[in-house]
Amino acid sequence: TIGHFPCAVFMEARKAKDSLPSWWDRHCNLQHTYGTCSLAVRLKALGMKDADVASWLLALKGFIARCVDPRVELALELDASENELTDEAGTRLISGLQRIRHTREGPFRLRVLKLHKNKVGDDTCAELASLVWHQAKAVEEIHLSHNEVQQRGLTAILAALAMHPEKAYPRETPCEDVPCWVRLEHNRVSHVEYVLALLQQEPVKLQFCMAPRREKGPSCTSFRCQASDNIAHAHLYCVDKQESEPETRKHAEAVVQSVIRQLQGERCKDTVSDSADAHHEAVEAAEFSDAAPCRFEDLKVDATGAGLELTPDPYGFLIETVFETPGQKLNAGEVILEIDGVQLWGDLDEDRLSDAFGSRFADGARIRVAPADAVRGRPLWQPLTIPGPGLSLRCEAVSSSL
Repeated sequence: TIGHFPCAVFMEARKAKDSLPSWWDRHCNLQHTYGTCSLAVRLKALGMKDADVASWLLALKGFIARCVDPRVELALELDASENELTDEAGTRLISGLQRIRHTREGPFRLRVLKLHKNKVGDDTCAELASLVWHQAKAVEEIHLSHNEVQQRGLTAILAALAMHPEKAYPRETPCEDVPCWVRLEHNRVSHVEYVLALLQQEPVKLQFCMAPRREKGPSCTSFRCQASDNIAHAHLYCVDKQESEPETRKHAEAVVQSVIRQLQGERCKDTVSDSADAHHEAVEAAEFSDAAPCRFEDLKVDATGAGLELTPDPYGFLIETVFETPGQKLNAGEVILEIDGVQLWGDLDEDRLSDAFGSRFADGARIRVAPADAVRGRPLWQPLTIPGPGLSLRCEAVSSSL
């Protein structure tokens, strides 16, 4: 895709240390503490669609390689809620996080996941259950409300918590044990009370707290359980609030048995097999095999200008004509995607596109270009409008204030 981490960088980013900053980086907040890094990624309500997931995963991999010591523990908090991600996209997203965990030298753990108000379903939950199972430390929060999860998805996640091979749930804190905060309300889980009753039996033995809201006194939260016997694996706030679906109790029984057999089989796997790693690499290669070719050039500007005739384009500036002087290494029919790291794609209006380009227009500016035919029809990010006054005016205001 072009939207965030375009073109040949897809291929170059396999060598993560050589990867370049991307549009997505602005949504990352990295905090360093002794021996640990915490990365918060805020993608809430950005209009993300399925086509954007591969771009974001590659950008995340590059960001981690550039900014995080590979030997230290990395804890990720991801908020991709209120978007338009389908079950296929959710599955790919979680699978991509697993690949990052497999390839890092130091520990990697998903601490908080927020995917509520999307269109994810049971396959996403199954992939998430696999991540929960293979991650030694606890996932603290899982937000999947207002989606399309049914009996199988709910069962997979809760069984993985209860049967975790490292007994990570409830998680230990300096003061007390705390259940995983799981939000699965407003999905499509029929007979949810019956499913929970089945999961309370052997061999799962799920313990849960409904986290009721109290009129007096403190209520349960993601960091504390108010139950007298604090042994729950999960908080399940309002999990009984579900949309009506035709799945039967008999179907629930079959689902629970199937999930149990799968998890019991996982107990025999101490590590991820080489064949699984090869599969992940093959999937990753397939995701980015359609990368469009692009390259970097240094813009040449002299007293007469840049010697280019440009027209606005949804992907940046389309080069119509290249004049003989000052001797650009560019071709007509190519599109300028960015200049000195300032992205120009996103269907900007003409004034804002000119402001963005003009803010970095100078001799020696580094530009990224690609053949226009190679990028046509590729997914664009939502319009990257620059709020407020034009970029050049804001730059002038900052300069004068300094």
